[in-house]
Amino acid sequence: MGILDLRISELEPSSRPREKAYSSGMGSLSDAELLCLLLSSGSGKEGVVELSARLLSHYGGIGGLAETPYLLLEREKGVGRAKSSLLGAAFELGRRAAQGEAGEFSSYLRRDVLSKEEEALYAYFLDRKKRVVGKRLLLLGSLSTLKGGYKTVLSSLLYAPRGDLFLVHSHPSGVPLPSKEDIEFTSSCNEFLLRFGKGIKDHLILSKKGVFSFRENGLLS
Repeated sequence: MGILDLRISELEPSSRPREKAYSSGMGSLSDAELLCLLLSSGSGKEGVVELSARLLSHYGGIGGLAETPYLLLEREKGVGRAKSSLLGAAFELGRRAAQGEAGEFSSYLRRDVLSKEEEALYAYFLDRKKRVVGKRLLLLGSLSTLKGGYKTVLSSLLYAPRGDLFLVHSHPSGVPLPSKEDIEFTSSCNEFLLRFGKGIKDHLILSKKGVFSFRENGLLS
């Protein structure tokens, strides 16, 4: 039996996240242990230790999990509305605490988008000084994998930080030109958001060969 198969109550007292935090400080806890504290419990068939490890693995670590809208996390087995709201609140507090250190847009693009070997779609929210005040990872992989099922992705943008919305995704191995799916998605996304008084400032496609702007090329009114 591995540690992921154990319930919190079955762990040695000194190995339980809460006791470990009190004895050694929050900084001594791993991402999975901190997540255990937030979630508090698992489901009938999955303990909180296993649940935390599964979520971190599925979303690519704590960074990917923090960027995932809580409305999507609600659908995960063993999470539900109460736990997803708690996670969303915790990550939002972290984002607000970091807002005083809002970064330059270009540095985010290099770190988040250009560093990935697979396609990634991000939503960035910029203040009036063009600094990033919030971001969301919307999709890993090609937009064609959505197959028209844009509703969940689009709805997540309604529960987002204030600021101008820029969509950014990468073409790691190709030229920065939009596909048919890219154009259809951008149009659907903009039309949807405009119904709620929002809209997309631009959609950028990045590759090592350059940048393509939807707005500058007349594909975003």
